[in-house]
Amino acid sequence: RWPEAASSSVSNGEQLLARASFHWALYEQALLRSLQDLLAATTILPGFAQAWRRAGDALSEMRLLRSAMEYYQVAARLDGSLGEDMAVLVERLRVMELLGKNGGAKGLSAEALLSLLDE
Repeated sequence: RWPEAASSSVSNGEQLLARASFHWALYEQALLRSLQDLLAATTILPGFAQAWRRAGDALSEMRLLRSAMEYYQVAARLDGSLGEDMAVLVERLRVMELLGKNGGAKGLSAEALLSLLDE
């Protein structure tokens, strides 16, 4: 595509890895910013259950499982119609947390185990 790319000594695999790393960093930055906004929303509107639920979603995505469970539980207390959905999410996070701890004890990376469970 680009003349300088043809003469580059960087392999296609290295370029692909660099692009993927860059896009992952952008994703993490966007996630962090959204979490900051959601945490502010829970402070400004403490009775708004959806802010607590969405903050739990962001915390879960960042692998802050214990905090995510707490936010989901608050959302369920604020809005009874979320109770069943939040209970399912909290239980899933508890299992993920347990698997992460057990895997770590056996020398496996908790992050690798949790990433396998995402799908």
